[in-house]
Formats: sequence, C-alpha cells, structure tokens
Amino acid sequence: MPSTCLPKQILYGQLKEEQRTQGGQKKRYKDNIKTHLRKCRFNLNSWEEVALNRNLWSRMVYEGTAQQEKDLYHATEEKRQQRKERSTTKMGPPTTTTRTTIHKCPHCNRTCKGSASTAT
Repeated sequence: MPSTCLPKQILYGQLKEEQRTQGGQKKRYKDNIKTHLRKCRFNLNSWEEVALNRNLWSRMVYEGTAQQEKDLYHATEEKRQQRKERSTTKMGPPTTTTRTTIHKCPHCNRTCKGSASTAT
C-alpha cells in the first residue's frame, strides 16, 4: 500500500505538534484496531504479512472472532456466577424457625416483636 493512502496514514500516523489531553485520552482508530487484534489473539508484529494472503487472513479473522466471542461468553458466565454466589452468601440460608419468645414492655405491658424494641 503506498504511503499516500489515507488508511495507511491513519494507521501509522503520529502526533507531531499537538499534545494529548490531560486525563483519559480518546482512543484513536489505530488504538481500537490494536485492541481488537489483541482480543482476537493476533500477533501484532506480523498481522500485516498475514493480511496480504486473503484466504489465510479471512480464516484467521473468522477463528479469532469466534474465539473472542467464546471468551466473552465465558467471562460473562463467570461474572454471573460470582454475582449469584455473593447474593446467596449475603442473605444466608433461609430460616424456617418461628419466634416463640414473647417480649413485653416492662412499663406498659405491650407485646413487642423483638427484644431490641423493649430497650429504653
């Protein structure tokens, strides 16, 4: 690809004079491409040579995206399991005991639900 082509200029261009904003930077197109290539488990050093062979490239893209979708599915299932485990440990097992103790107020002789409500 000649260096005058716009896609090549975008992928290989660098900032000359401008500085990036302070804090979180906006992702460039090039950064997004690299992120997706990493998620699909492509070698970032040799993906350009593989892309020249269209059949090999299309097979690698197909397999890489299928693997990425599997990884994403397993990650969401794992998070879901962790959420379920946290919610069951917070609440604890359900109790089936009934209250047999009756608490009465020492001042007015009213029946109260718990001993904390009788404290004055």
